[in-house]
Amino acid sequence: MNTAAEARYRLLLLLSVLPKAEYSHSWLLCLDFITIYGATFGISDVNLHGDSRMKFTEYATRGIEVNQGIRTLAMSGWVTATASKAGFTYRITESGQTFADDLQTSYAKIYRLQASLAYAKYGKQSAADLDALIRGKALSMQEEDLNG
Repeated sequence: MNTAAEARYRLLLLLSVLPKAEYSHSWLLCLDFITIYGATFGISDVNLHGDSRMKFTEYATRGIEVNQGIRTLAMSGWVTATASKAGFTYRITESGQTFADDLQTSYAKIYRLQASLAYAKYGKQSAADLDALIRGKALSMQEEDLNG
């Protein structure tokens, strides 16, 4: 199950491998999803959360958990939140980086690697472009299911 706590740690791991910059909630949401389903998006041979045909249904609901997770990270001082006309952007703090670096589980190590690969392949794209990519993959999988 994807919870705000799980999202919080994934986002911290994600931010820890990205260039130090400001990132929007929606962009982080997309790159987190691509990172988790790396095989689906051509960045690795592994989907960290399995290879279910239902993975795209969780994309629709994941925004709530990511929003709660990023807010908790900001309140804990592990990320900074900056308000702009386009909404809030987030950046990892030094204490957040230290905490993320201390996470050394096998999942954390694989997630970091896949996040780096996701950023290398998709990092220059906007949140809207990443969202369109994810939705396009979902539609193509639906068509495959229908055509059988």
